[in-house]
Amino acid sequence: MKEAKTETGLALYDEACKLDAGIVTPETEKTILALLEKAIACGCKEAFEMFGIYNLMGWGMSRPNYRKAGRFLEQASRRKSFSSYVDLAWCYYYGHGVPRRRRKAFALYLKAAMQGSELGMYNVGTFYEHGERCVVRKDPEKAVFWYREAATKGNADATFKVGYAYDMGKGVTKDKKAAVRWYRLAASKGSGDAMWNLSAFYEKGLVVRRNCAYAAKLRAKAALLDSKGSCSLLSLGILGTLESFGFIAFFV
Repeated sequence: MKEAKTETGLALYDEACKLDAGIVTPETEKTILALLEKAIACGCKEAFEMFGIYNLMGWGMSRPNYRKAGRFLEQASRRKSFSSYVDLAWCYYYGHGVPRRRRKAFALYLKAAMQGSELGMYNVGTFYEHGERCVVRKDPEKAVFWYREAATKGNADATFKVGYAYDMGKGVTKDKKAAVRWYRLAASKGSGDAMWNLSAFYEKGLVVRRNCAYAAKLRAKAALLDSKGSCSLLSLGILGTLESFGFIAFFV
């Protein structure tokens, strides 16, 4: 009986995931929420995280329900749903649906990072880059370490940050050639920040052959990305949305 109920829950969860992967309308979001609620009632642990995310983002409802999001993400983390750590960390960082505890947020980001989450790694790097009172001291070397780890996972913002570290000599020995290599890699991953900084090297002919036309092209592409909201808003805060469902990662 219990096994049949669990199978039903998984089937409902799978159906919700299929709908989420398609063209999602407000009505579809409501259907997904209903399916997830039924899956949870059947004891499907995989549904807790996705249900928490929908409440966190306000999908399928008039506005976000941070309290419910925090509750279900907390339950997902207790069920060893590792990708939920990043989302729950954001809730603790800003105090949405749970008490505002930045030490707890850092611990969750670190736990996610240790499980291989690029968003966890990136956010741990952000904590070390800027420092957080009563949580961690500013440590540029540790920041670069975690940004580099996230970069190896393909994170464009982290790749840019490594380039910037070499450019400015923060946490590593200043190396303009290394900065250009990392900026190029970040730009190839779609980082508008990297394109903008790289354009300055080509405009001035610094450690690369001067090419004003290419510099202008890079700036134009960076500006286009920025107008579409694609450029990274780095160092303003921390938010990672769900990686496992393919949702966009935000850094607010």
